[in-house]
Amino acid sequence: MEPRCAGIEPCPSQVKTRISFAVGLSLFLTVATVEVVLAEDKGKSLVEKRDRLIKKCQQVIPLIPSMPRQQQKDMAALMGKTDAELKVAKNVLNGTTRPLASSDSVVRQYLDDAEFFLSEITSCAESTKRKKPCSLSSAAQAVLRSFTEDNKAAFLKDLPSFCRN
Repeated sequence: MEPRCAGIEPCPSQVKTRISFAVGLSLFLTVATVEVVLAEDKGKSLVEKRDRLIKKCQQVIPLIPSMPRQQQKDMAALMGKTDAELKVAKNVLNGTTRPLASSDSVVRQYLDDAEFFLSEITSCAESTKRKKPCSLSSAAQAVLRSFTEDNKAAFLKDLPSFCRN
């Protein structure tokens, strides 16, 4: 017992220590709760973004058959790539696939890539409607070069099955 606290229970310095501990603990729990909520919000926003992209994908698919045959194959290949990106994002979000990097950043990259390919396909479809040539970015062209004509034909055949959650 402290000499200046003789006979006083609890000693004021002990009260301060207990209060400091309680305040520190409550701050820690608050910060931990906020971090969990923010992580849940991030995850929820990524799920919502994926859901929006799925809906957009489903709206874009019907535009492809009205294009010239070679464009149909190219856009179907890009749609296949988009579908694959969305499926991997879903697997990471569900926890069935474990990435080496941060899950959020990996999912965000897959979703950004899917969004990019969807905008390329949409832009091409709009150009075709206006009877103008379709011009793709160098990134989209690089993806298309990675597929054979047989791969592109297979993607076109599989087009109705893409973007089904």
